[in-house]
Amino acid sequence: PRPPRRIGATIARRALWLGLFVLGATLALLAVVHTPFGMRAIANVALGIINPWPATSLTIAAARPGFATGIELYGARLRDRKGRVLLAVDTLRARYTLSGVLRNPYTVQSIQIAGPTISTTQGADGTFDLLAPFLKKKAPAARPSSILVRIEHVELWRGSLRARLERAGALDSLAFERLFASSDSMRFGSDVALAVDTLGAALRLPAGAGTMEEFQVAAAF
Repeated sequence: PRPPRRIGATIARRALWLGLFVLGATLALLAVVHTPFGMRAIANVALGIINPWPATSLTIAAARPGFATGIELYGARLRDRKGRVLLAVDTLRARYTLSGVLRNPYTVQSIQIAGPTISTTQGADGTFDLLAPFLKKKAPAARPSSILVRIEHVELWRGSLRARLERAGALDSLAFERLFASSDSMRFGSDVALAVDTLGAALRLPAGAGTMEEFQVAAAF
């Protein structure tokens, strides 16, 4: 049999090689996410995993390198199987601290959404297709979730929303242009709480003969 000292040295040597491999892989990953190409690739993989809409693809065109203090994604697109764009966002910025997002309650300092464009269709049951994944009934949990996510500030501007309605007649579609909104308090956990501070848009409605009539809407709370 092999002497105990030699066995111990073999185990120590293998543990050292394993530690070096883990360290090298970690350093390589950190180097990759600090390049535009690497950050975009990792973001696209993550979006593919968390995408809640079936039979669609959710991707980005570019990303700012790094993630230590926040992420910045450009050219986000949600497409169906035919390649039609259902949701587009020009720029998405999230700011946080690592200490804030690594422990519960998870806190994000700010989220900014620039140039979101949404195209949605109302189904025969009255719900809109892009909302369907979030309206599914779930079995009640045995105990309320203890996970809490807080977003301290949210801004949205240059938004556009086009909704095709199921009902036939003069009002078969709605369009909101130049949409803007802000909130200084959002909380997601066992319940959802949010406060909208400002909200505004240009509402466009069919006015007959293929024309649209525009109304300016704005509110502060």
